[in-house]
Amino acid sequence: MFSKIVPSLLIIFFLTPIVLAGISNQVASEEISGFKIPVVPNAYDIRETLNKPPGTKSVFFKAKIKYPSLEVLSFYDKNFKSTGFEPFAADNYGDRQWHSFIDATRLGKPIVDQLIATWVDKDKTMRIIIGLRYVSVDHKAEKEEVEVIGQVQPFFLLPLH
Repeated sequence: MFSKIVPSLLIIFFLTPIVLAGISNQVASEEISGFKIPVVPNAYDIRETLNKPPGTKSVFFKAKIKYPSLEVLSFYDKNFKSTGFEPFAADNYGDRQWHSFIDATRLGKPIVDQLIATWVDKDKTMRIIIGLRYVSVDHKAEKEEVEVIGQVQPFFLLPLH
């Protein structure tokens, strides 16, 4: 059941740097570096990075919110809509569905439940990707702490669409 890794997970983390390296700079780096990805109230362990991979801005945080954390998705829908971004899944990425896989890159190979959502601006120059993850350490199914990974990057259609 959990033996297959979700292909969309691999696309974003392994192909994004390659694709971004080959894209002409459609969005001024100042626009991305100045973009603020909001974090939910009561978030902790907040970490931001710029240009890792090049041309992107990322945020990571955790929050004590029980699965399926639909309020987190609503929080981002409302925030991004107010800045002119709309949900986007035309390239079959960011389907807003929960997928489970075994994360062999983490100690203990935990089961990860992950949802990915994406938004684009009206001119399709920027894309925001938000990933929600619940990591079942020792395969316990408590699901009370969500990990959120957000990234803003130049817009491009992901491969294999």
